[in-house]
Amino acid sequence: MDLTNFVNLEELYCYDNKLTGIKLANSLVGKLRVLHVGNNDFPKRDLSFFSHFTALEVLNLENNNFTGSLQFLAGLVNLQSLDISDTDITGGLNYLPKNLKSLFCRVEKKVGCQMIKEELKHHHLGHDCYDFPAWRKIENLVNMPGSWYYSAEENSEEGLYNLAAELSSQEENFLSLASDIYHDLILVEREESNIAFSKKNLGKFRNSLEEMLKPEEKFNLDSFRSRFKFNPHDLVLVAERYIVAKEQANIWRNEEENKKLRQNNALITKAKDELLSKTLCEIKKYQDDIASLQNLLARKKEEITELEETIIGLDEIHEKIRNEKEILQTELTKQNEEIIALKEQIKKILKNLYNKYNNNKKIITNMTEKNNNNNPTSEQKVFILE
Repeated sequence: MDLTNFVNLEELYCYDNKLTGIKLANSLVGKLRVLHVGNNDFPKRDLSFFSHFTALEVLNLENNNFTGSLQFLAGLVNLQSLDISDTDITGGLNYLPKNLKSLFCRVEKKVGCQMIKEELKHHHLGHDCYDFPAWRKIENLVNMPGSWYYSAEENSEEGLYNLAAELSSQEENFLSLASDIYHDLILVEREESNIAFSKKNLGKFRNSLEEMLKPEEKFNLDSFRSRFKFNPHDLVLVAERYIVAKEQANIWRNEEENKKLRQNNALITKAKDELLSKTLCEIKKYQDDIASLQNLLARKKEEITELEETIIGLDEIHEKIRNEKEILQTELTKQNEEIIALKEQIKKILKNLYNKYNNNKKIITNMTEKNNNNNPTSEQKVFILE
């Protein structure tokens, strides 16, 4: 099927169409969000064809001849739902993107995805859907290097305080888990009480049956014969049949009792296994949370160390600036003193100039008056010599 002309396609549903191939436009790499190609006749091939459609959120591949690993889907970072039912895909769960929430894996025939279904069997949500985030958490916990627990000797008091604060925020989850465990234990105790009550009732039934099957102490053989007209031979035959019937009743009673006991034991074992499995899953979940908190604390500790080094560097710069400020203040004080001295010198020079100016002015005035007296009509010329 050639769809290269559909350049703006976002959703494509071509389920159950006996398709053997499909061509899509290159422009759909970042646009196609939903792709359903289940129940078609695609030839045997791996999943590399889908590795370029990074915008995919839903991908349905069920009942096709796809083979190999899921590692080709590692780049589909937006993928949230994936269906690989009845395919020959055999592994690569750890390559799937972190945003994947639902993984469908139905097996109705002999196919390779049976291996994946077996690996996910403890995380079944119903309707062939599996909780992939829960599987990833446990898988990360199992493969996590080193110990998961928190070492108080390797961290500061502040780190312990922060860890306590983080754990206190999870108090509601811990209380919920404790409540569920307590509720399950009550159910188990009730079941054990029911089993004990059933045993008691079986004992009473056995006694009643034995009383019913026990022959009467006062047995009148003559009246029995006259009533039923048995001859001695028939009476022996009846007695033999009575014994056989009593033995058969005992066998049936024992079988019924053993059957009920086996059923009750199976119910108790199943309840205990479910409770243990649920508890282990919750414990692993919180172990994973604690490991994440430990990594976060380590990163915060590194950041604090870097900040402390930065503060030390800033303190050194501050000290240097303070020393330079003191030097500049000393130089400024010295320069202010020099400026004051220069001002005093300038004042003295100006005062001397002013005095000389006044003296010269008086000389000029005197000379002018003298010249005017000596030559009243002639042109007056004044020369000022300094």
